[in-house]
Amino acid sequence: MWVSMTILVFVFVLGSTIGGLLVSAKLPPRPASFLLFGFLFFAITYGGMFAGMFLDSFLMIRLLDVILVVISLLFIVACFKTFHPTFGFFQQERKLNLLLVAVIFFILGLEWGILGHRTVFTLFASALFLLGLFLGGGTQQRIRTNLWRLPYHVFFPLTWLLFVTVLKLL
Repeated sequence: MWVSMTILVFVFVLGSTIGGLLVSAKLPPRPASFLLFGFLFFAITYGGMFAGMFLDSFLMIRLLDVILVVISLLFIVACFKTFHPTFGFFQQERKLNLLLVAVIFFILGLEWGILGHRTVFTLFASALFLLGLFLGGGTQQRIRTNLWRLPYHVFFPLTWLLFVTVLKLL
């Protein structure tokens, strides 16, 4: 039960982080980009869940947690390195951040496929991720309007992900 709750908390915070990162660019994001990330989350985690159904080791959950933490930390570092004030974190010519996000999605799907969670859990996690996307985007927009003079406010969503990533190791 604890593992499932940590997965759902991680999914929600990952969604709010990505939603906040989408809003942080000077160019406003299109609402379709939120739905696109929601669809990508569902498709990639469903593929990971399907692949995880064929893996049969409960000890692998801890290994996947460690891999997930490492990839998440790499994503945070990549976001710091690839940020552009006008285009934000997800630029068209640099696909590293999108690749790392896709790997995180797939590992999450593997994890709950090994745990035995199936389609209903994936649909619920996708809805939770989409809720996190919109709430994270709205929260970051409010932070942006209140702290527009501080240049580092765009990195605030990454602190949410860093905090939950550290908790994932416990």
